[in-house]
Amino acid sequence: MKLKSILISTGIVVVYLILVILGYFNSGEGAINRIFKGMGGDISGGGYIQIFTLWIFCLGIMEILDKVGSVKREKKFLRHSLLPSEEHIVFGVDEVNNIRVKVNDYLKSKSDDDIRNFYLLRMIKSVCTKFRANKSVSETLEIVNIQSRINLAKTESGQSIIKYIAWAIPSIGFIGTVLGIAQALEVANQSVDIVTSTLAIAFDTTLFSLILSLIYMWYFHILQEDNEILHSEIEEFVINQLVNKIDVS
Repeated sequence: MKLKSILISTGIVVVYLILVILGYFNSGEGAINRIFKGMGGDISGGGYIQIFTLWIFCLGIMEILDKVGSVKREKKFLRHSLLPSEEHIVFGVDEVNNIRVKVNDYLKSKSDDDIRNFYLLRMIKSVCTKFRANKSVSETLEIVNIQSRINLAKTESGQSIIKYIAWAIPSIGFIGTVLGIAQALEVANQSVDIVTSTLAIAFDTTLFSLILSLIYMWYFHILQEDNEILHSEIEEFVINQLVNKIDVS
């Protein structure tokens, strides 16, 4: 989790907190006041659960946006002319080795964090290295499939924080509900209005977290789809623009 993401998420939550508190204390009695209360405007009455849930939600969205940015940067390499696109061009042993050297030199000029995201370049390097070792197109094609599966697995493992937050958002809401029910039981010997009011606040936390969870999972599934499409396009690009053009004669 990057410090920038934490600071931006905190800033968004602070602005949100100010707005809902002002809305809660200035809306009087009625439906509008009840909405602001459900959004976490009543901090002392349990609204801190909604605020904390929103902060976790923002952290997750920032992480998703960071991964989406990585996908877009990777797709730029597909649009650039890394390899000749003309159908008549073929690559001999020397040409394949030259491609490997150029890609390797480029990767050496980048940081380790950048290299981890250069899936296309690392696959081209692996393909060229494999062909240089045994001069077999069939085994070179096999390394494309293997490397594609490895890249997809690395992408999924890099989403561990995103997956954890997807689980944490509704869980925090349920925790808030449990705390609210416990408070309602403590005042069960008092008036019915106090008990029902406490229960209403308790269920607000679950409702709020479930709404955020629906939004979060929508963006998460879009990210997963983009990643799957990206790795399919990388595999197709390497096969069509490199492997199929290798001449072993």
